[in-house]
Amino acid sequence: MNKKWCSYESYSHRHAYCAVSALTAQTLRHAYLRWIQPQDSALEKYNPSFKDKIKKATSIEALDKEYAKAQEEVKKAEKEIKESNRKVNRVTEEPFKTERELKTAIQNWERRSEEIRKTRFFWTCGLVIAIVGSVLFVKWTWFGLSFVIAGLTQMIWWISPSFSFNEASAEYHRMLENKFFLSLLTLVFIFVLWFLFCKFKMEKKSSEAVK
Repeated sequence: MNKKWCSYESYSHRHAYCAVSALTAQTLRHAYLRWIQPQDSALEKYNPSFKDKIKKATSIEALDKEYAKAQEEVKKAEKEIKESNRKVNRVTEEPFKTERELKTAIQNWERRSEEIRKTRFFWTCGLVIAIVGSVLFVKWTWFGLSFVIAGLTQMIWWISPSFSFNEASAEYHRMLENKFFLSLLTLVFIFVLWFLFCKFKMEKKSSEAVK
């Protein structure tokens, strides 16, 4: 087998190329979704919905307050429907439509909040693992390199793009911002590691040449 292919230099370089390529693509995607992609449709003005108010909500408390109001309206409507014995479309008619939209918005907000917490925690864990690996790399090359790769994999995985279902909430935007800046930090970290590894390689070759 080709020794060059098996060397840690070649191995680490290949992984660095892949990591930089993936990170660059997903960083640009985060930026596009957060700051460039249109958030509103021209057709929305012809079909006004409570979703506009949901988009402008700055906290889950504000949504919860509106949901409580919607629940009261639903109870009143349920009572009126029962008394009049009429048929109702609970998908398109008010106040059922607004109540459903608010419920979905709250669930999405909570899901994105949890995703932000997980992203920050596991990205930090990956960073610590990669730093520990870079320290071990000095004495135990392959052992340290395995830690570095494991840490970077963890970091990249948790800042990878999330599925979006036409969301435009403040919490969704906050998640995109978190992933965008963490992606940039990861790119910088990889370049720093790359520089340090190359420097270590040159110093090692110099010391071997002296011997």
